[in-house]
Amino acid sequence: ERIGNERVPEPGDLVDARGAFSDDLIELGGAAVAAKTLMDALLPFRRTLTAEISAGASFPAAWRSAQAVAEKAAAQTAELLPRKGRARPLAEKSLGTPDAGATSMALVLGVLGPVSTR
Repeated sequence: ERIGNERVPEPGDLVDARGAFSDDLIELGGAAVAAKTLMDALLPFRRTLTAEISAGASFPAAWRSAQAVAEKAAAQTAELLPRKGRARPLAEKSLGTPDAGATSMALVLGVLGPVSTR
């Protein structure tokens, strides 16, 4: 809906669409960074993508940098206790294990990168 079909989207359009997607997820689920959810990968990705594009990086280079940040952030969820989502009841049992949603989000962003940056 945000991008439409009338023209080829510019990098800024794609950045805005990804931002709207993460805003919608925050509104729907109430999750934020450090809650051990997919947002722990998605929000750092969004910040990095926006910063890289604002600094003049090409869209493919900005995406690669942002995806690397998302991957690292997903791995770091192993140190967190879940505060939202399905992992929350596991609490301390989940320490040492990265969040499945954050890991999946980083993987999805890695797959989408080559498609989104053509």
